[in-house]
Amino acid sequence: EMLLLRSAAAGRNRATLCSPIPVEYSAAMGGDADVIANCIFATTDRMGLGGKLVSRTIVKAVTDADTHQHNQQLNEEQTLLAFLLSLSWTEGELEVASAPSDVDAVVTSTITDNKSSNNRKKSMATIRLCLDTTAALGDASPRFDRLAKRRGVVTAYHGTKIENAWSVLNYGLQNLSYHNTLSANGAMMGTGVYLSTAYDVAAFFAKNDARSTPALMQAWRHPAVLSLIQYACAGSSPTTDSSISGTFWDEYTVACYPVFEAAIIAPPESNDCVDDEDCTRREGKYYVVPNSDNIRITKLHLTMELKKKRTAGVWWWPPGPLLSAIVLCVAVWILSRISEEAEEDEHYY
Repeated sequence: EMLLLRSAAAGRNRATLCSPIPVEYSAAMGGDADVIANCIFATTDRMGLGGKLVSRTIVKAVTDADTHQHNQQLNEEQTLLAFLLSLSWTEGELEVASAPSDVDAVVTSTITDNKSSNNRKKSMATIRLCLDTTAALGDASPRFDRLAKRRGVVTAYHGTKIENAWSVLNYGLQNLSYHNTLSANGAMMGTGVYLSTAYDVAAFFAKNDARSTPALMQAWRHPAVLSLIQYACAGSSPTTDSSISGTFWDEYTVACYPVFEAAIIAPPESNDCVDDEDCTRREGKYYVVPNSDNIRITKLHLTMELKKKRTAGVWWWPPGPLLSAIVLCVAVWILSRISEEAEEDEHYY
């Protein structure tokens, strides 16, 4: 939840997508999105990982709180912690998960890179996590159950930006086809939420929209993110004691993109839809769902791609085939020029 909340606060549309937040935050800061975002960053920086670890931080804060500022900070931490614990999806099961069978989901554990410049594979790592919210969110609505029995359900996937994930987990996938700023790909097949039965199709859209902006990179500089990475690579439970180097953020760039898995109401038979705007439509591997109540999110697949930054001064060695050819051509040209000049000098004398 720390990663997703901080990503939402760092997003360009944080005024809309950094929601929900504690009502105390909005009221105290006059609803100013930038002020709220800064408060979220500062508070979560102090809180660390979350859960019991946050509780120990709060106990220490109580002991040291002898100024108005400390009291205010303590109140912000307690308010945010209580709010996070009240969200049902945070009780979901997190695991290092394989993506569906049509995607290679092998976790590459290459965070602790050796210094060998010849081992190119150690410059990139891909981590895939899965948050299963099925049990945490409880039973589906009576309406969803009724339509599911009558029309059936389809498992489908929706890729989006990491800064959108917080809002989606809390409010569900919403129909934003004609929203001026939140609609990423328009409404080519009509209004509705666009999903695909192929995970790799949804992942393509999510990865295509993934951006490692300075604001997001700053938002991800948090112990909870490093803990997730260590958990995925080592299989150990998240702790504050991370074996990952403190210079990690100076050595790696991170791209993070979410894909939501959902059960959706299947398209009706030709005579089983009273209102066309309320019915799921199918276009090949794509499903368009105008009514968000016909979507039930079951899982969040989260992919983190870590790429090692090139070291200044040695990035060009060992050279690739193209660079080698260029160097060879330049060397031959220089040698030919030296030879021609030598012949001219000999002829002159």
